[in-house]
Amino acid sequence: MKHEWKFPLIESPHLIFRRLEERDCEAVFALFSDKEVMKYDGGRIMTDRKEADYYIDVFSSPHSYYRMNSIRWGVERKDSNTLIGTCGFKNLDRVSHHAEIGGNLLKEYWQQGYGKEMLQTLIDFGFNKMKLNRISALTRAENKAVLKLLEKFHFQKEGILREYQLVNGKFVDALLFSLLKAEFIE
Repeated sequence: MKHEWKFPLIESPHLIFRRLEERDCEAVFALFSDKEVMKYDGGRIMTDRKEADYYIDVFSSPHSYYRMNSIRWGVERKDSNTLIGTCGFKNLDRVSHHAEIGGNLLKEYWQQGYGKEMLQTLIDFGFNKMKLNRISALTRAENKAVLKLLEKFHFQKEGILREYQLVNGKFVDALLFSLLKAEFIE
């Protein structure tokens, strides 16, 4: 009997975390083609809607979870069914029970509490449903908003990954943070 993978649906007070779908192409492209949104991401800026289609195809399939050891949700507002960002886990290690958390939010939704709600929900899901013991996060020293969020949720700075990302032809450092399940305050 073949096991059918069911993409986990998560709800928080104002948000729904769901599988990315074809209808999300415009929002995904807007998110990942925005230089300001991508400034600290370290990823390549999308230049073509076909890239958004590919992103959706990759992260909506079980292949992403089983072979790539990652899971990425589309995040939409409950009140408008509008996709406002994506978030998830990558580098998922099922043996040692750890993963790296990350997300992106369309800039028109910055400074409205959505980043906090996304992070809170993912941390809770990671520790309580995925049975993770450790969640790590990478960011850059200039990304003050993310640093503030990580501090709010008691992530501990572990160190600096020197020249970790190539950004605009230049290698830049990344800061490594982690949160252990025993430290998680619900």
